[in-house]
Amino acid sequence: MIVKEVRADRWAVLVGLSVLLLRLFSVVTVDLKTLAQGTLTDTFDADFSAVTAGHIATGPAFVWGTFFGDVTLYLLVGVVGAILGAGLIANEIDSGSIFVLLSRPISRTQALLTKYGVAAGWSFALCALSGGLAVLVGAWQGVSAPPFRGLVISIVLLWLGMLFVMGMTLLYSLLVPQSLVAGVLGFFTTYILILVPVIHTNNSGALHPKYLLGTDWSLVSYWSNLGIYSGATSPLKALIVAVLAAAIPAMGALVLFVRKSF
Repeated sequence: MIVKEVRADRWAVLVGLSVLLLRLFSVVTVDLKTLAQGTLTDTFDADFSAVTAGHIATGPAFVWGTFFGDVTLYLLVGVVGAILGAGLIANEIDSGSIFVLLSRPISRTQALLTKYGVAAGWSFALCALSGGLAVLVGAWQGVSAPPFRGLVISIVLLWLGMLFVMGMTLLYSLLVPQSLVAGVLGFFTTYILILVPVIHTNNSGALHPKYLLGTDWSLVSYWSNLGIYSGATSPLKALIVAVLAAAIPAMGALVLFVRKSF
């Protein structure tokens, strides 16, 4: 079953690799040593107050924005997470293979956790690769590397973001058992939770912009945080919020899958 799931997720993995390749191309042509602070806000929509506070230089912050924020969040976390989540059960229902899955001599809980675990493994590999590329690009351009602890925690937070999208999409796929519909709903739920709270109200051109509801209302501030990456901010709150956000939809989907009749 694990081999089957590894093969089934290969298309989502290819999309993730394509996203990271595009992000790599977007940064290798930039001279990180001569970047002005204004370039950060011109390129990324994120909070760069850690730069103005002197916790991290402009070049490493640009690398963080490339591989841990902005487009990487929308595409790697949002799109790839939705593809992985939609493929867990909805594809089985669409193809009719759900009855073969349920006829196996394993419990529904074990079946779903196996499928979820394989997808989670792939998603962690993509997030770890994103972090590895950030380190390699920084080393190649001669900019300072982030603290190892900050890098590892940032990878974990990005991964938890993908797990949230996977869980939401899985939950949708059990309520509306069409993979395309579930994937779209999962992606746009994440998109709304990321973007609506952080619409700029004023001072949007500064390195520390002001937001409609404040960053605490947006999951993106927990999944992608330059202060944590630079080692200047405690990751405890972000880890708690990200773990709960990832666990709640996944647990809800598991309960629904165990009780649902097919």
